[in-house]
Amino acid sequence: MKHLLLLGLLSILPAAALAAPPKVDSKVDFYVSPQGNDSAAGSLEHPFATLTRAQTAVRSLRASEAKPVIHHVVLRGGFYPLATTLALTAIDSNTVYSAYQREKPVLSGGFLTMGWHETARGRWETHVDGYFSQLYVNGQQRTRPRMPKAGYYFGGANAPHKEGTPYDRLGYVGSEMHGSWANTTDIEVLIMQSWSMARLRLQSVDEPLKVAQFTGGTYNGEPYSSFGIHSRYLVENVKEALSEPGEWYLDRPTGILTYLAKRGEKLGETDIVAPRLTQLLTIDGAKNITMQGLTFAHASWVAPPQGYAFYQAEMILNAAVAVVQSQNIGFANCAVRDVGCWGISFGTGSQNCRVQNCELTDLGAGGIKIGEGSAAKTPAAAVDHIVVEDCLIAHGGRIHPAAIGVWIGHAANNLITHNEIADFYYTAVSPGWSWGYQPTGTHNNEISWNHIHDIGQGVLSDMGGIYTLGVSPGTTVHHNKIHGVESFSYGGWGIYFDEGTTGVTATDNLVYDTKSAPFHQHYGKDNIVRNNILALGREAQLMRTRTEDHLAVTIEHNIIYWREGPLLGSNWDGVNGRNFTLRENLYWNPVTPFTNLAGGDTGSVIADPRFADPERGDFTLLAGSPASRVGFVPFDLTGVGRHGHKPDTSRVPRAFPPAPGR
Repeated sequence: MKHLLLLGLLSILPAAALAAPPKVDSKVDFYVSPQGNDSAAGSLEHPFATLTRAQTAVRSLRASEAKPVIHHVVLRGGFYPLATTLALTAIDSNTVYSAYQREKPVLSGGFLTMGWHETARGRWETHVDGYFSQLYVNGQQRTRPRMPKAGYYFGGANAPHKEGTPYDRLGYVGSEMHGSWANTTDIEVLIMQSWSMARLRLQSVDEPLKVAQFTGGTYNGEPYSSFGIHSRYLVENVKEALSEPGEWYLDRPTGILTYLAKRGEKLGETDIVAPRLTQLLTIDGAKNITMQGLTFAHASWVAPPQGYAFYQAEMILNAAVAVVQSQNIGFANCAVRDVGCWGISFGTGSQNCRVQNCELTDLGAGGIKIGEGSAAKTPAAAVDHIVVEDCLIAHGGRIHPAAIGVWIGHAANNLITHNEIADFYYTAVSPGWSWGYQPTGTHNNEISWNHIHDIGQGVLSDMGGIYTLGVSPGTTVHHNKIHGVESFSYGGWGIYFDEGTTGVTATDNLVYDTKSAPFHQHYGKDNIVRNNILALGREAQLMRTRTEDHLAVTIEHNIIYWREGPLLGSNWDGVNGRNFTLRENLYWNPVTPFTNLAGGDTGSVIADPRFADPERGDFTLLAGSPASRVGFVPFDLTGVGRHGHKPDTSRVPRAFPPAPGR
């Protein structure tokens, strides 16, 4: 078994890590079990009870070692409530933490609530210490009481805003809010903005004026942070609104936790877990650490006293599992679920790390966060060579809907490949974190063979299945299948080159069923969109916004197929061949005859591409297709998504209603 574990470590480390592995002279395995004892020997027959005890045991061995040795900590299946965050540092390097055979150890930042009783009203109640904002019942997240029970409220015009200041008041139009509600500052008002959501704590309600005042405000006073008349909003954690099965409420002054059981749930036979730790695992300054077969669950997030709001992507929030200043860190066959913020993050100095065949689901924010919000000042601080492969990243944004499946900030040489990324309310993959043409630390990232679907879902706006920002030479987007991108208002795009996107190539992608268009470039320079199938946008098929005095994008050798809306949307001013290039594409609309090519469009053809069944998502080219006349080379997406896995069909309840009418 020791040899198998070592082979497992080597198989998931990147090639850079394999170049000089630590020399293995001897190995000592320690076993951990929920039924163990920290005073035991740590053997299979007499395991430890906690990971911290195993960590101490490994550190004791290292104190007498003259050279690096790989050690193994093996966990039996079961529930491991973490008293504190498991913190691994340099002294913990060269260690494998793995599940025993096929058993499933769960490292939990929560605690199993006890002492429940049923009240005369049929409610379940118990007393707890501390305060939390999430609750998990039999492995599923439950909701705090929210108003309205369906759809949204809409703001009024009776809370004027002082220009340039954060937004900290909201007008309403009916009787939606009350100053007499219990525990006022524990009530959160969730206000949809353009591509983000503000979660602000209620301070007071002026019922005669119909104005809600918050304890804090938005991140800034920019128009994109605004809310007011017609803004959609929800009111959450209202004690008086506790009424439906599956809802719960924690009364902070008394510590009474109340839960309304769902049908089939029985008192004494239901596991109810409350999170208390904000982070489950941190790795700082270490090398050659591997996690295999472990589940990380139940990380908490509680809104700060002033509430919470950020301008994009929720990248400032922390992660349940966080890596910094560490190299050759691997996660294989692991799961991260039921967390209040991000799943995994690779921050400053993270290099040559891998997340492989993992599942990140039921996420308060996003899945995996790579890099920082500013460029590294030294090579040692750079974030690079992070691989995310063969993972399910799904059911995210449950608390913070603007979060992203995989976010890449100032980071380079990363590979995001063969993943399924689905069920988010904003964007699936987002490389780049600069607006315009200034130098950045983002380059040579590859986003390939991913299955991206059910993005946006009518909650926010201005999003993409794959969304890029800034100068990013060498970045490639290829062999991705993207469909089902639905924005609230504008901006439901499949591939979206946003502000300053430069040097990015998109090839061999299948993009279809998007609200706005399969492809959009806001503004940028020297980008290439080649040999893609771009189909079934509803508002347009190709969109471009800003004209600049340089070549923005070359669009060539693509098949573009649609049934509604125009071919070109937004702004195509400028000269084809100088400001943009359209050439040698195949265009077809089977419903409305299309005869006019854009001025200067050379070598393009209007003809039926002969897809097998495009309305059902089958874009296989049948015999006799004219696609070769424009230089289109067929590509096979049979292997898109996870290796050997069927697409995820699990159903996690929506956290936010879709846009009205959807």
